[in-house]
Amino acid sequence: MKNQIIGRFILAFLIITTASSTAQVVEIDTSTIPDEVTFPPNATNPEFAPKGIYAIVPWRQAPEDSTWKNPCVEGVTIRRYWKDLNPREDEYKWEELDSMFALAHAYGKKIHLIIAPGFFSPRWVIKKADTARFIVPHGPKAYRGKMKPLPLPWDKTYLNLWFAFVDTLAKKFGPDSALSFIAVTGPNSHNGEVNLPSKESDKLIVDPTNPEFPNYDPMERWRKLLGGGPQAEQKLKDRMVEAYKKTIDSFHKGFAGKQQKYFSMQIFEASLPVDDKAIHDNYENELITYALWVFFVRLVSL
Repeated sequence: MKNQIIGRFILAFLIITTASSTAQVVEIDTSTIPDEVTFPPNATNPEFAPKGIYAIVPWRQAPEDSTWKNPCVEGVTIRRYWKDLNPREDEYKWEELDSMFALAHAYGKKIHLIIAPGFFSPRWVIKKADTARFIVPHGPKAYRGKMKPLPLPWDKTYLNLWFAFVDTLAKKFGPDSALSFIAVTGPNSHNGEVNLPSKESDKLIVDPTNPEFPNYDPMERWRKLLGGGPQAEQKLKDRMVEAYKKTIDSFHKGFAGKQQKYFSMQIFEASLPVDDKAIHDNYENELITYALWVFFVRLVSL
């Protein structure tokens, strides 16, 4: 019953904290994970721990004045697209986020930050990365319901460019006391959740009469990308787990420090486009276990 009580809760919403500014990224042998993980009393810093009500702001929008002024609201969830913040290589547009953080300080609020890569990666990134075309299930009109290139979540070039952005983001906003926690994203496709295009995500958006999408089946596309056959779903799971392990390490390294920032991972049903339920459940459990284990190992190594 490895991490069952903690794990099931975190399927919907996972919060993990960083350990230390001196913590190093290490290879972790998950075969030695104990059946129960007990966190010491000083595992979290109450000053920075997320609590209370966070108002979710629509993508690309800013909170209304009434939200900032509402005494019942502890913080706001600010959501932006990578392509808007980093439109060209070595060019960053922080003005909107700077204003959000300034308002958070002015009103005594905290910020939960979500940056969406995937379909919403900058064009210069998509040109460099290995991609495949899928239908975008959510997002602005220019994207939603359209067939767009998606960087393959495990592509080394894509991940390295994303990690470089995460590091720059951490240097810019990591020291800011208004930042309470940030969503772990990267190997996903269109928002702050752990997801990929699937039958579930596409069922409300795909028009079967559109000649651009003849016999479109996202799950079959993923299988073909991995060579097809009975092992394709297992290969997809394995590649995604490895991509998320690297991503968790990157966020931990980038946002580690005296600030003790927190992370969120939003894991929901149909987060992996496979038919085999056992593979899907193993995928979720491996992500949860690794995130908890990274936190635990680096905490006790202080």
